[in-house]
Formats: sequence, structure tokens, C-alpha cells
Amino acid sequence: MKQIYHTLIEIKSLCGKVKLSESQDFIVIDFNEYLSLYIDDMSIVLNNGLTHWHPDNDEDIIQNVREIANGDIVFIERRGFFTRPRKYGRIYDKAIKILDKKDFEKKKDNYLAKSHLRIYTGNEIFKHSKK
Repeated sequence: MKQIYHTLIEIKSLCGKVKLSESQDFIVIDFNEYLSLYIDDMSIVLNNGLTHWHPDNDEDIIQNVREIANGDIVFIERRGFFTRPRKYGRIYDKAIKILDKKDFEKKKDNYLAKSHLRIYTGNEIFKHSKK
């Protein structure tokens, strides 16, 4: 993790957002009020468990974080009654949609018209939800 940390702090858009744990076994990145990543050797966890994925190696971790930091990945989070966080998890587990920025741009107006969505990237918040 230490090697990944040193690579990530070199990315200008991540300046001051990357923190290495004292035990040096995980990294936390707080992009904005809606987006945070927890990174360890096995997985990348988005927003305290909203979703996660398993990169193949260190290069995949760095590439994934770089794409998120550059705003190339758009997160569309549903904030309706069934998708809001609960004490024991969510009732409906499809609370997040992850799109390439190009795909998002095609349907941007449609997504922005919905009041129950949060739409954000690593460097921009497109829409705050009303819930």
C-alpha cells in the first residue's frame, strides 16, 4: 500500500485528499462530500460499502483512482426510500450506477431531471439530491 500511496499523492487532483493508515495497510481518499474510497490489497470500497470492486493488481488500483480523480467516471446514486442507507444496509442493493463520462453525457438531461439522484465524479458534483 505504501508504494500505491506514493504514486497517488503525485496526482495533482488528489493533493491533500489521500491518507495512508498508520498501519500502512489501507488508503482512504475523500474526493468530495459524496465520494470517498477505501483501498486495501483486495478491494476498492466506494462510500462506506455502497459498492466495491476487486482490481487485479496495483496498476489497476492506480488506474481506477486516476480515472475517478480526472472525472472520467460518473456515479449516479439513487436516494429514494428503498436505497437510502439503513442501520443494517440498504433494502434495495442497486443504489449506484457507474458510467463512463461519455455515456453519461448522452443521457445527462434525463438524469438531471430526476430529483432523487445524486450525480458526481471525483472532481465535480453535477447534482445534489433533494433527499
